Amino acid sequence: MQNPNKIKNRVPTSRELTSLRAIASRKEELSNSMNKQISEAQATYDEIIARHENQMAILESIQSEMHAAKQYVNLLQAQKAIFDNEMNELCGVLHPIRRMPVETLRHIFEETLEASSMQDWTKWWQAIQLSHVCQHWRTVALNAPTLWSVIIVDFWKPLNVIAEYWNWVIQRVKMVPVDVSFNHFGGRLKTNADMWTHNEKQQEKVTTCNLLQIPVIRSLKIEADVTYSILDALSMITKFPAGELEFLWLGGRPGSKQLDKTTSWDWSGFFHRFPPFKSLELQYLDMLSFSRSQPFYVLKNLHIGSRTRFNTLELLCLCPNLERLTIEAGRASYPGHQNHIPVTIPTLTFLEVTEESTFPWDAPFHFPSLSTLLVATTSASSADDFYHFLTNHSSISDLKISAIYLDLTRLATAAPQLTKLTISFDEGSLDPFLDWTSTSLQGPAFPQLEILDLDNTVLDLGEFDHFVQARCTTIIPSYNQYHDFIAILRLPKRPPPSYPASRAPLSKSHQT
Repeated sequence: MQNPNKIKNRVPTSRELTSLRAIASRKEELSNSMNKQISEAQATYDEIIARHENQMAILESIQSEMHAAKQYVNLLQAQKAIFDNEMNELCGVLHPIRRMPVETLRHIFEETLEASSMQDWTKWWQAIQLSHVCQHWRTVALNAPTLWSVIIVDFWKPLNVIAEYWNWVIQRVKMVPVDVSFNHFGGRLKTNADMWTHNEKQQEKVTTCNLLQIPVIRSLKIEADVTYSILDALSMITKFPAGELEFLWLGGRPGSKQLDKTTSWDWSGFFHRFPPFKSLELQYLDMLSFSRSQPFYVLKNLHIGSRTRFNTLELLCLCPNLERLTIEAGRASYPGHQNHIPVTIPTLTFLEVTEESTFPWDAPFHFPSLSTLLVATTSASSADDFYHFLTNHSSISDLKISAIYLDLTRLATAAPQLTKLTISFDEGSLDPFLDWTSTSLQGPAFPQLEILDLDNTVLDLGEFDHFVQARCTTIIPSYNQYHDFIAILRLPKRPPPSYPASRAPLSKSHQT
């Protein structure tokens, strides 16, 4: 609806004038009221502005005080650090260890680093730190050859770095036994690199590290680089150490190049170029072959590692005084055994065949002193040969066996003389321990057993109670003696998830 007063000029009527005057009067009152409210709001705003300015002035003063206090704190802290350093220097000078005799100080140094391992640089860094304390300590440290008895050479380094390091360490090595480790031996062979140039550079590095410069070598580790042929790397060695080795480690690393099956290498001749060694560990050497018959009379401990295959009779015939044999993920073969003369190693007391390893249990071996056997079997095809091996070696008293399937009755028949047994299996039964009358046994299983370790084998509470009653605490009233006594029973370390905590198998060893 449009306002008629905006369309044309007109003269209002008397009634219209009265109404318009009333409306105008009301709007004037409202305008005066708003003016009053605006005045009050403006006064309030002016008051707030005044207070804000006062507060900002106070805040600026506080910030100024805070900044000054912070500067003062920083100054005091810096001065304290200077004073502390001066005090530490004074305390170091006044410390009685500085006045100790040279022999006592050297003994402290050597005892501090005695537990260091040749697997890392810890010992070297600690020795260097000791030699940097003061001139007196440096003199003592440099004249303590035990501190410098670990030599680790990385053949990835340039020739000048290796030469500088080798000359530096040779000056510190005296007549103490030294652990030498050659890492990445043969160097990193780059793709499409010139083989002749690479071999020439690596040969210079090997020649620089002359082992004959070290009077006494306790252990020697030569680990070929994964990019280089192991045999090519080992063939670079022209100067072998003298004396006698406690430990010799040869091999590659995971991912090392496999040798060509047609490659022939006289390992016996190569090993005999080293001085006699008591322990030998071989890793990633593929197929070992031994053409010479000269035995390793000093060898006591033999460790065959991953991806290393060998003819069992061919190698063990050369180890007449072997005491410990470990095959860890290695492959022991046994061809043409029918016509082979039996091999006896009277000194062997320990044999371990780990998982993923093979061992010819049917080979004509005889270990009359074998007392400890650790074996992980995954193949059922060699079970007969394994039990036959146990039967022929009644000297075994400690057996640890891990298998997918374990025939405990057959095991008890083959090795009744065991005093310690550790078992772990996926399929099988402990019933022969509980009731030998239900088996083919002629008496209780393992009558001489003193320690039984169930490893990962799980017993529920009822089976455990039955087991303890049958094998640990039962007394035969008619004979008044312990029946089939077991001194220690070791159970799994943790209960299976399906058992409530209150009914879980016990976890501690039980002695009676």
